[in-house]
Amino acid sequence: MKTILIADDEEAIRGLMIATLRNDDAYTLLTAADAETTIQLIREAVPDLVFLDVMMPGGNGFDICAEVTNDPALKHVKIIMLTALSSDEDRQRALDAGATDFITKPFSPTMLLQKVRDILG
Repeated sequence: MKTILIADDEEAIRGLMIATLRNDDAYTLLTAADAETTIQLIREAVPDLVFLDVMMPGGNGFDICAEVTNDPALKHVKIIMLTALSSDEDRQRALDAGATDFITKPFSPTMLLQKVRDILG
Protein backbone atom coordinates (compact mmCIF):
# COMPACT_ATOMS: atom_id res chain seq x y z
CA MET A 1 0.00 0.00 0.00
CA LYS A 2 1.29 3.45 -0.93
CA THR A 3 1.12 6.43 1.43
CA ILE A 4 0.12 9.89 0.22
CA LEU A 5 0.46 13.03 2.34
CA ILE A 6 -1.84 15.93 1.47
CA ALA A 7 -0.25 19.09 2.88
CA ASP A 8 -2.45 22.14 2.36
CA ASP A 9 -3.75 24.76 4.77
CA GLU A 10 -7.12 24.94 3.00
CA GLU A 11 -9.55 22.43 4.48
CA ALA A 12 -11.67 22.44 1.30
CA ILE A 13 -8.66 21.44 -0.82
CA ARG A 14 -7.71 18.64 1.58
CA GLY A 15 -11.34 17.45 1.54
CA LEU A 16 -11.53 17.44 -2.25
CA MET A 17 -8.28 15.52 -2.53
CA ILE A 18 -9.37 12.99 0.09
CA ALA A 19 -12.69 12.51 -1.71
CA THR A 20 -10.81 11.99 -4.97
CA LEU A 21 -8.27 9.49 -3.62
CA ARG A 22 -10.02 7.63 -0.81
CA ASN A 23 -11.96 5.23 -3.02
CA ASP A 24 -8.75 3.63 -4.17
CA ASP A 25 -7.72 1.01 -1.61
CA ALA A 26 -4.12 1.22 -2.83
CA TYR A 27 -3.46 4.41 -0.84
CA THR A 28 -3.17 5.39 2.80
CA LEU A 29 -3.96 9.10 3.11
CA LEU A 30 -2.40 11.49 5.63
CA THR A 31 -3.06 15.21 5.96
CA ALA A 32 -1.27 18.26 7.30
CA ALA A 33 -2.36 21.91 7.47
CA ASP A 34 0.93 23.62 8.32
CA ALA A 35 4.64 23.39 7.58
CA GLU A 36 5.67 21.94 10.95
CA THR A 37 3.17 19.06 10.78
CA THR A 38 4.11 18.44 7.15
CA ILE A 39 7.81 18.00 7.95
CA GLN A 40 7.00 15.87 10.99
CA LEU A 41 4.75 13.51 8.98
CA ILE A 42 7.23 13.26 6.12
CA ARG A 43 10.01 12.26 8.54
CA GLU A 44 7.82 9.83 10.54
CA ALA A 45 5.66 8.23 7.85
CA VAL A 46 8.04 8.63 4.87
CA PRO A 47 5.18 8.82 2.35
CA ASP A 48 5.56 7.72 -1.24
CA LEU A 49 3.98 10.93 -2.52
CA VAL A 50 3.38 14.38 -1.05
CA PHE A 51 0.98 16.97 -2.43
CA LEU A 52 2.58 20.11 -1.08
CA ASP A 53 1.01 23.55 -1.00
CA VAL A 54 3.45 26.40 -1.54
CA MET A 55 1.95 28.86 0.96
CA MET A 56 1.27 27.34 4.38
CA PRO A 57 1.40 28.59 7.94
CA GLY A 58 4.90 28.26 9.38
CA GLY A 59 6.81 27.89 6.13
CA ASN A 60 6.67 27.55 2.40
CA GLY A 61 6.48 24.49 0.23
CA PHE A 62 9.57 25.37 -1.80
CA ASP A 63 11.74 25.20 1.34
CA ILE A 64 10.07 22.00 2.55
CA CYS A 65 10.54 20.41 -0.87
CA ALA A 66 14.24 21.29 -0.94
CA GLU A 67 14.71 19.98 2.61
CA VAL A 68 13.06 16.67 1.75
CA THR A 69 14.78 16.12 -1.58
CA ASN A 70 18.20 16.96 -0.10
CA ASP A 71 17.81 14.40 2.70
CA PRO A 72 19.22 11.02 1.54
CA ALA A 73 16.72 9.15 3.75
CA LEU A 74 13.82 10.91 2.01
CA LYS A 75 15.19 11.24 -1.51
CA HIS A 76 12.71 8.69 -2.94
CA VAL A 77 9.68 10.72 -1.71
CA LYS A 78 7.89 12.18 -4.73
CA ILE A 79 6.56 15.72 -4.34
CA ILE A 80 3.88 17.43 -6.38
CA MET A 81 3.66 21.13 -5.63
CA LEU A 82 0.04 22.27 -5.43
CA THR A 83 -0.48 26.00 -5.59
CA ALA A 84 -2.48 28.97 -6.80
CA LEU A 85 0.81 30.39 -8.11
CA SER A 86 1.01 29.76 -11.82
CA SER A 87 3.92 31.70 -13.28
CA ASP A 88 6.74 30.00 -15.16
CA GLU A 89 9.09 31.28 -12.44
CA ASP A 90 7.07 29.52 -9.72
CA ARG A 91 7.01 26.30 -11.74
CA GLN A 92 10.78 26.50 -12.27
CA ARG A 93 11.38 27.27 -8.59
CA ALA A 94 9.40 24.13 -7.65
CA LEU A 95 11.36 21.97 -10.06
CA ASP A 96 14.65 23.49 -8.87
CA ALA A 97 13.65 22.61 -5.28
CA GLY A 98 13.26 18.98 -6.38
CA ALA A 99 9.54 18.68 -7.06
CA THR A 100 8.43 15.85 -9.31
CA ASP A 101 5.57 17.91 -10.73
CA PHE A 102 3.58 21.12 -10.28
CA ILE A 103 -0.23 21.48 -10.28
CA THR A 104 -2.03 24.81 -10.17
CA LYS A 105 -5.29 25.41 -8.32
CA PRO A 106 -8.04 24.99 -9.23
CA PHE A 107 -7.35 21.49 -10.51
CA SER A 108 -9.38 18.69 -12.02
CA PRO A 109 -9.92 15.69 -9.70
CA THR A 110 -9.58 13.42 -12.74
CA MET A 111 -6.21 14.96 -13.60
CA LEU A 112 -5.12 14.65 -9.96
CA LEU A 113 -5.96 10.96 -9.92
CA GLN A 114 -4.11 10.43 -13.20
CA LYS A 115 -0.99 12.16 -11.81
CA VAL A 116 -1.05 9.85 -8.79
CA ARG A 117 -1.37 6.77 -10.97
CA ASP A 118 1.40 7.98 -13.29
CA ILE A 119 3.78 8.53 -10.36
CA LEU A 120 2.86 5.63 -8.08
CA GLY A 121 1.74 3.11 -10.67
